[in-house]
Amino acid sequence: MPARRRRTSHVVAALVALAALSLWWLQHPPRTSAAYRHEAVKTLESLRSHVGTTRLWARELAEGDATRAAAAIAFEEASRGAQTTASTFDATVPPRGEAEIRSTVGAVAAETSDSLGRLHIAARRDEWEAVPLARDDLDGLFRRLDETIAGLSP
Repeated sequence: MPARRRRTSHVVAALVALAALSLWWLQHPPRTSAAYRHEAVKTLESLRSHVGTTRLWARELAEGDATRAAAAIAFEEASRGAQTTASTFDATVPPRGEAEIRSTVGAVAAETSDSLGRLHIAARRDEWEAVPLARDDLDGLFRRLDETIAGLSP
């Protein structure tokens, strides 16, 4: 039994160390400009995905291929996802000299969160006439995200 307990304690210690290392790795801010730029691009790609999903749901809803209830849930999930993505990047401390990237990504992230949030709120309030109006806004936002990604990509 003592050998088994020792083995168990070694496994537990290894798991604790692995968990601590994983937390450090996930929370560790990028130290180089290249790493920060990479995080910025990943953030923008995630936001673009949320906008793209919302565009699909808005189109399907307009074509009668989706229910309002399903679209409302999709709009809520996209809105919350964009907010989480934006706040995660905002909490990342940029390396010296990268304030412009932070500002650029922050502005586009805020615009994305606001746009998706307005659509989510409209759907929850049964203001479905806002959906067709939001489609042009979403298309423009999607293009801006693409342009911003292209401007930051190596």
